[in-house]
Amino acid sequence: MDNEQKLLVFILNSISFGINVMDVREVLKPKKLQILPKKDDILKGIIEYKEKIVPVITLDDYLGFGEREDKGRKEKRWIVVKSPEELIIEVDNVEEIISIDEREIRELPENLARLKAIFKGVCRYKDSLIYVIDISGIVDLLKKKIEVPRLIDEKK
Repeated sequence: MDNEQKLLVFILNSISFGINVMDVREVLKPKKLQILPKKDDILKGIIEYKEKIVPVITLDDYLGFGEREDKGRKEKRWIVVKSPEELIIEVDNVEEIISIDEREIRELPENLARLKAIFKGVCRYKDSLIYVIDISGIVDLLKKKIEVPRLIDEKK
């Protein structure tokens, strides 16, 4: 299959998500995290990973999951993503690696614009829908969130 794409499927709040396996370095059990004083709806903290400081993100709040009763009770997993800059995504569970035809990924509708920033689309696998992560969208979102505000507006 020329258009085959392998996805690492993971679960977050009982919803299936997929990320291209070519974007994944490894899956880890969570380690001690340095919580940042002012966190936002995506950045959870930072860790030292292979002698580099790497951000750890969670999509819970960004996707509107908020505080969940099971938070903290389950053994989480971290997916180390190799993008231009490494980052780690905290998830509830890693399920499997699947193969799909990338032409089966359907674009999200316009009324889900906030989600379109981080998803390539959605695809059907067996009896469920899988949201396909766009890692460059997450990197862009993270950069926007931690961008330092300018003291002087350069346009003036």
